[in-house]
Amino acid sequence: MNLIEKQPDALMRQIEDVIARAKPPGRDIFLAVRFDNASYEELAERHGISAKRVEKAIARLMTRILLVGRPRRWQFWRR
Repeated sequence: MNLIEKQPDALMRQIEDVIARAKPPGRDIFLAVRFDNASYEELAERHGISAKRVEKAIARLMTRILLVGRPRRWQFWRR
C-alpha cells in the first residue's frame, strides 16, 4: 500500500500546500496551464517571458509535487 491508498486526503493537502507555497509567477502559470488550458505562448506573452521559461516554471512545480510523500533522502539537494 502506498501513501495514496493509505491517506488520500493527507496527500492532497500536501500537494495543495506545495502549490500554495510556490512563488506567484510559477504558481499562476502552473494553474493557468492545468485548469484554464492556457497555451505556453499565451502565458509567455501575458507574463513577458519566453515560452521556454513557462515550460521550466511548470516543470519546477511538477517536480516539487512529484516529491510529495517521498522520504527526505530523495531530496538530498535541498538541505
